[in-house]
Amino acid sequence: MLKIKLKIIKGNIYLIIPMVCVGFWAFLFLLSTTYDPRVSDFIHFDFKIYYGCGKQILRDPLQLYTYDYGYDIGYVYLPSFACLFAVSISLLPYTLGYFTLYGINIILGILFIREFDKILILKDVLEKIHRFIFLIIISNGFVLLNIFRQNQVKFAVGLILLFVLRREIQYRNDNIEKDLKFYLVNYGLFVFAIAMAPYFIFLLLIYIFQEIRFNEIFRKDNIKIYGIVILMFVVQNFLFIVYPKLIFDFLEGFYKHPLFLFYLIEWIHPHGIYFILLSYVSTILTSIITLIIIIKKLPIEEKFAFFAFFALFVSLFANRTLVILLPLTLLLFVSHLKRENTCIDFIKNNLILLFGLFSIGGIYFNVNPETIYSIILNILPIVDGSILMIIIYLRWLILLSIMAISLILLHLKSNKIT
Repeated sequence: MLKIKLKIIKGNIYLIIPMVCVGFWAFLFLLSTTYDPRVSDFIHFDFKIYYGCGKQILRDPLQLYTYDYGYDIGYVYLPSFACLFAVSISLLPYTLGYFTLYGINIILGILFIREFDKILILKDVLEKIHRFIFLIIISNGFVLLNIFRQNQVKFAVGLILLFVLRREIQYRNDNIEKDLKFYLVNYGLFVFAIAMAPYFIFLLLIYIFQEIRFNEIFRKDNIKIYGIVILMFVVQNFLFIVYPKLIFDFLEGFYKHPLFLFYLIEWIHPHGIYFILLSYVSTILTSIITLIIIIKKLPIEEKFAFFAFFALFVSLFANRTLVILLPLTLLLFVSHLKRENTCIDFIKNNLILLFGLFSIGGIYFNVNPETIYSIILNILPIVDGSILMIIIYLRWLILLSIMAISLILLHLKSNKIT
């Protein structure tokens, strides 16, 4: 029996290590700070807003978007998310609720890794060592640490999106016809993911119109799909029907959080009219990209991947969703993977791809400006004011450029071969 268990562990070590890494980053934050959530430097506004919105639903739902939850930032998600907290985490004492969500986030992070592994298998990445390369990237770095630092729900959003993608690929590969249950589950979960991250509404549009041509928009079968999406949205967000004022409150407060292009934050941080202009430009560009992706005839996972890739450059919300956008972008590299048996041949034939993966790994391990400047200037004060500081300022753009150039070269190489 022991030998069998050891054999199972050995056969899944490629998956166990990334899962353990998720737990490592969760415990790393706990070890680096106080264990008492009541201490001000431990209370980060994400969980405080989550917990407070659930309480507000029970007190006065009409003030959901106008109540001050602290840090001068209001609730910016959909009512269904607040309702979920109202009947779960918000019923617990604050400290217990905090650590309950913290534990749930660890589990969701582990499931997130498992779901991505399933997608890689469905994409014919059958060698475990090859899958391990992708999994170890998405299971490490300060991007994950930030999820636990602020006790966010991004793993839940990412898990839902990966689950939806995996089911789509599985049904396509097995030639299984989609039934009503399939649509109810996928669209129901997707709509709730939007409740936790409204800026992924663009992905939902891509998903809805993934196989619908413009001349088929009003076909009976497609109208049923629209009906399911609308039904799911209305049922989950019934408070919009009960209190129509909440709709306007939500739209007004959605851009209340400070938004920026994360790779330019150390160079440009627009305010006032410049911020409004940037918001409009970002929204317009994201809309155009979404429309182009909808028109293109591509597998749904590639459509999601291309959206994630471009969102890294044009979306003001990219910095908040790196833990989702980066794994989706990695799917663009999967189709270019050369599956060689020997290590030397693998490296030789996947050199460009490995550079791209290295750049994404670098983004995962990038830290906020205050931390990196504090570390560098304390260790090497001579760097201050030198040309090396410019490289540090440009680190995001350098990594994003390597990623983009790698993908372009891989695409050109693939087209040349075909």
